[in-house]
Amino acid sequence: MNYKKTIRAAALSAAILSVPVIILALSNTTGPSDGVKDKNRCSVFVNFSARIVQKLADGDTRFIQKREEINNRISEHRVKIDEKLLNFRAKWNDNRVKQFDKLAEKMDTDQEKQALETFKAAVLKAISDRRATVDEIISDFKDKVAKAKADRKAAVDAIVKTYKDAVNTAVEKAKTDCQNGVSANIVR
Repeated sequence: MNYKKTIRAAALSAAILSVPVIILALSNTTGPSDGVKDKNRCSVFVNFSARIVQKLADGDTRFIQKREEINNRISEHRVKIDEKLLNFRAKWNDNRVKQFDKLAEKMDTDQEKQALETFKAAVLKAISDRRATVDEIISDFKDKVAKAKADRKAAVDAIVKTYKDAVNTAVEKAKTDCQNGVSANIVR
């Protein structure tokens, strides 16, 4: 669920950052412009574009911090779950030993004691097999979750990089156009 919030936050940041560019593009698109006005508009745009680039960098920093917080929370939760499982298994082992001891006290003949040993061996083998299966399933689950996280991270990083590259390209083109004397209306 947290990754959805992260993606939504990235999309919202992208939308917020694009609003000033759109507003700038829509402002004052009518009427002829002379060179002085164009130069003023271009200088305003260049200053404004620096703020856009800074906001992108700030958003990227916040995004990375949030991603690290989520990863740390997941890691801490996994450690707690693993500790809980180990504690339960230790408790179950102690309880099983006590139950086997109670049964051993009730055995009188060697044949009964031998049957109890056979029973204990069968129960311990079944428990060992079940634990191995459960551990394998947990390991497979963790591996698949890690792969899904890595795939999602790569996809999100690609989207963010594409967006940042597009913004940087647009800003650089606008700066170049302003320096080359292109009309401010066209630059926008």
